[in-house]
Amino acid sequence: MDRFEHGLKDAQDARVVAHCANPACEGEIYEGDYVDRFGEDRYCCTRCLFEAQGTVITVEDE
Repeated sequence: MDRFEHGLKDAQDARVVAHCANPACEGEIYEGDYVDRFGEDRYCCTRCLFEAQGTVITVEDE
């Protein structure tokens, strides 16, 4: 049996394990997803984490 016989797992079969702790997002977090954590809270991305904590991200002009 080779590695291609079974193929990749179907991404649509992944189950939801949590929701983003950012109230403005509340996106679904699926089994196997990478998450950002702050305490017990899980965030779907770093932007949601920063936004929920009140962090302001700016780009300074040179």
